[in-house]
Amino acid sequence: MQFALHYTCNTNYYKIIYFHMNTTRDIINISLPKEMAQEVRKEAKSGGYSVSEYVRYILREWKKENLARELRAEREQFVKGKGKVISSLKSLR
Repeated sequence: MQFALHYTCNTNYYKIIYFHMNTTRDIINISLPKEMAQEVRKEAKSGGYSVSEYVRYILREWKKENLARELRAEREQFVKGKGKVISSLKSLR
């Protein structure tokens, strides 16, 4: 969770306090062809994202797809009899 929200209601005012839970961030600037930059902005807007949120979303999806691809390849190797059956976690060492 990125933010925790504390909300207090009084008859005269509302008090909202945000706590940033993850303070380590890096800023990365990238160069894109004009058409690609326009497409990124358009897709971000249509999805209700900021450009940064959209790029983070795309990167998370890319990582998930890479993991799924690796798992499929490992499964294929196992089906071909090239996997290793272990009896305990100590066998992994």
